[in-house]
This record gives sequence, C-alpha cells and structure tokens, in this order.
Amino acid sequence: MCYYHPHQSMGTTILENLREEVNKYATTETIHQDCLGITPLHIVACSGKHDIELYKFLVGKCPVALITKDKWSETPLAYTFFSEVPLDVLDFLLDIHRAKWGQMSFDLGETVQTLAVKNGTSLEFL
Repeated sequence: MCYYHPHQSMGTTILENLREEVNKYATTETIHQDCLGITPLHIVACSGKHDIELYKFLVGKCPVALITKDKWSETPLAYTFFSEVPLDVLDFLLDIHRAKWGQMSFDLGETVQTLAVKNGTSLEFL
C-alpha cells in the first residue's frame, strides 16, 4: 500500500496497481490489517495526499474499514481529522458513516481537544 501511494498525483496506472493489491487482500467484510492494526484506509487517511477516488474505492471495497480500529484504538475517520483532509473527502466519509452506523465511533470532544493541542491548524475543518 505505501509503495503505491505516493505524495504526488495518483495517475491512472498507480491507482490501478493499488486497486489490484487491495483486491488481493480485501472483501466486503474484512480487510487486511498489519501488526499494528493498520489498514490501507488508515494509511491513506494519515497521508498528505487525499484523492477522493481512492477513498471511494477503499470504502466501497470494504466499508467496515472505516470503523476498524488500530492498535491505538483509532479509526481511519479519526485520522482524517488529524491529517486535514479536504472537505469533500471528509463529507464523503461522514456521509458513509452516518448511513451505515449512525453515531460517530469516536469522541468528537476528545478529537477537538487533540486538534487544539496541534495549535488549532485543523480546527478550521470543524
């Protein structure tokens, strides 16, 4: 996953290679997690490159990945707040979450406090 997810433009070839790799290990019910509980969606959410098509593919392939917790009990959705995703990506992820699970799976108040410690740069997204 990290190999195919550069910090530059995703280009069609790179996105297709990434899709092939994810298709090897993911179903609609489960997605591969590494030894730290990290999924491909965690990696994308933590990165500096936020391609909405990639989010749509990953969530479409395995929606449960959106609420899958890693070793630190964080979901990819929580990481999107920390990495300042574009609003269209955040809206997409929140819409999917609301449609499938309703309430948020993390404490928004705690997230706001964490973002505030980061000197407020991400608070503009809230």
